Amino acid sequence: MARESAAINPSSVPVGGNVLRPSVSRTDIFDANMIAAARDRLDGPKTNDAGITQNGMANIAPLDSNGLAYSRSAGAVLNVVYLNPGVVTKGGFFPNGVNGPINTSDPNS
Repeated sequence: MARESAAINPSSVPVGGNVLRPSVSRTDIFDANMIAAARDRLDGPKTNDAGITQNGMANIAPLDSNGLAYSRSAGAVLNVVYLNPGVVTKGGFFPNGVNGPINTSDPNS
């Protein structure tokens, strides 16, 4: 029963007979949801992200309307890490770009 309870209530994690309740503030939740929204704006017009809460409830497994996990193309991932919705080869977390044949972000602007 402990495992099922943890899946339903992620704020309580059973560990060795004790229940740990991590401290997560409303500010932390707001910040995490804002980061998810920023990623979604950078990777193109399709919704490819969801925050850790939706409608005030925990969003344990972010899924699309078909029940599938969100995914991104390699170019859309580069849009996120380059912090740019346009076609670029460097920026953001990789100011000098990345190595390899896939190094250009998608045209999402």
